[in-house]
Amino acid sequence: GAVLFARFHPWAEDIRGYLNLEAGGVGGRAMLFRASHPELLSAYKRAVQKPYASLIGNDAMRLGIVHSDTDFSIYTTRYGVPGLDL
Repeated sequence: GAVLFARFHPWAEDIRGYLNLEAGGVGGRAMLFRASHPELLSAYKRAVQKPYASLIGNDAMRLGIVHSDTDFSIYTTRYGVPGLDL
């Protein structure tokens, strides 16, 4: 889905940032675990009543400790769009 949207959808060229909502884990609070731009982190902090984040996910994904991936890699790594992975 993410690759097709980024490559072919007419709205794709208008995207300036995104929030990727993942469905990983077994319960609990939604946690921000990757971010690619400080302004998006600031916006998240302002918009969420009780922000919950651990950006160790950036390193865990980059180093291959976590053997899965999200659409974050499609938009940010492949297409250069800044985003948050929640």
